[in-house]
Amino acid sequence: MASSGQPITGYLYSFTQATNAGKTGDAANMVARLMQDGTEVTPAGVVTEVDATNCPGLYKVALTGAENTGFGMALHGKTTTGGVTVLPFLYTNEQLPTAAPAAANGLITRGSGAGQIAPDGSGNVPLSATTDNAIADAVLDRANAIETGITVRLALRYMAAALAGVLSGAGTGTIVIKAINNAGTTRITATTDASGNRSVETLS
Repeated sequence: MASSGQPITGYLYSFTQATNAGKTGDAANMVARLMQDGTEVTPAGVVTEVDATNCPGLYKVALTGAENTGFGMALHGKTTTGGVTVLPFLYTNEQLPTAAPAAANGLITRGSGAGQIAPDGSGNVPLSATTDNAIADAVLDRANAIETGITVRLALRYMAAALAGVLSGAGTGTIVIKAINNAGTTRITATTDASGNRSVETLS
């Protein structure tokens, strides 16, 4: 399959109208034109006969990557030789990767090597434990994810402490709440009034 922006060789077929036989030895009398999505250009390459013996009537033109820059393409030509018809070469381009498969900027391939993917029997691509943890950490530690200065990880720590951490100082005006399953770490320190309303809170 041809790829836009990549060099390609285009072919023209020339035949004698009276006999329908391929016309040989006519390269010097032929000129080629290239249509790029409706725009006509003159290719730099000259018309060259392929093989007069084994491929009579077949000619080729080398197109550069700079010339092959369209999607609906047509290489056409004509000859000054009378009674001879030149058939065009029609083709379409795709926008394909230009690098080798599995290389940088190339197609992804299946396997266990560098730059390859290894899906399981269901077509899923399992991630390594390291990658799984890296993704989880990125979510938990996303800056300002909950509030300004509060990540998901911090919010979960404060909620866990508030719900199940050891609390001391109730009724004294200052309550201290420890981390869940970690009484040596203070998570919340709050100043309260007689009704238990908090006015100042320190998170750690």
